[in-house]
Amino acid sequence: MLGDHAVCAAPDEKAIMLSCVLFPDMKLDPEARRAFFSTAFLALALTAFIFGLLVWGYSVVIQVTHPDWMATPLTHIGVFPLNLRVDLMGIAGFFVSVLSFFFWRLMAGLIKQEGEQSRKRL
Repeated sequence: MLGDHAVCAAPDEKAIMLSCVLFPDMKLDPEARRAFFSTAFLALALTAFIFGLLVWGYSVVIQVTHPDWMATPLTHIGVFPLNLRVDLMGIAGFFVSVLSFFFWRLMAGLIKQEGEQSRKRL
């Protein structure tokens, strides 16, 4: 088991080192590990973009239809992220959607660029 960690740990590949710690039994070469984590990051960024946009859209609809509800909590549940006001959740949702869209497009462009470079090498 220690040999697996020593074999897959490359000092310049932080994502590969993290994947070796998280998935020590995964026998993948560094290219496949990088593809796995970039795909997972793309899915996470796209999900955050969609849900952030939905939260922002919800707050806009509430602002137009019931402006007096903006100062009320989002839900009746007393847990931290859910007991924030509707207007603060709208601001946070917009911020999250903008950042996650940026990272989603950035990673998609990098993956496309890597794919084109690997095809040129073949």
